[in-house]
Amino acid sequence: MGSRTLTDAVLVKTTEVLLGLRHPESVSLASNAGLGLGKERGIPYFIRFVGGKLKNLYLSTIPRLRSEDLEGLAKPRANVLSKGSDVRDRAAPFIAYPYLNFLDLQTTKFSGESTI
Repeated sequence: MGSRTLTDAVLVKTTEVLLGLRHPESVSLASNAGLGLGKERGIPYFIRFVGGKLKNLYLSTIPRLRSEDLEGLAKPRANVLSKGSDVRDRAAPFIAYPYLNFLDLQTTKFSGESTI
């Protein structure tokens, strides 16, 4: 038996439930290797509708997390973790906030050439 991870279809359904919460604070989608495989595009859907409301968003070790998936982040947050993903320089404008306390980009594909 292999380990089970969250799928895009389940993340879309979970997003619908989380939309009903007034003040969600933290969500971790870390280490869900199944995300980004489905046609539902669960990651950008979640980030667009729930991720922007969160104070803490943990996206570490999601192999198919892409820079464009982070485009829906619309407000400052305290912590963003996206280590171990395919996030690149294109994501810099989506995660650069004046009130950011912690940003973990370990083993991402940032080159240091990005401008904000």
